[in-house]
Amino acid sequence: MNVKGTAYELFQEAVIYLYPGKIQRLPRISVEAAFARENEINWKQGRGMKTGDTVFLYVAAPVSAILYKCRVTKTDIPCSFDNGDVHMTSLMKIKLLKRYQPDRFTLAVLSETYGIRAVRGPRGIPKTLSDALK
Repeated sequence: MNVKGTAYELFQEAVIYLYPGKIQRLPRISVEAAFARENEINWKQGRGMKTGDTVFLYVAAPVSAILYKCRVTKTDIPCSFDNGDVHMTSLMKIKLLKRYQPDRFTLAVLSETYGIRAVRGPRGIPKTLSDALK
């Protein structure tokens, strides 16, 4: 199958993910507060996440920007959570590697420069964004 030039090609890069910093439909989970206390935290594990993967956390409004670069240090941590909207059976442990200024990788910049118009769940990122985040 030839996917050259398609969104699939542009947004797939192995082991690098853009991840929302707030899990929708759960009580407000503040990644900012968690990383103020510790440099390694448990987070909802997305499908396909593996130890060693890089995760960039995007913090929603009012911040609306990528703020953190993390490394997955452990996966498949058992978790039993179900509130009717969200069902979780496993968590991953992520370690903070780098912080970004809130005005550097805003949603406006992600949209205008990298073609990312929303962050609703784990997704790949373009190589150009990966390079800028290094």
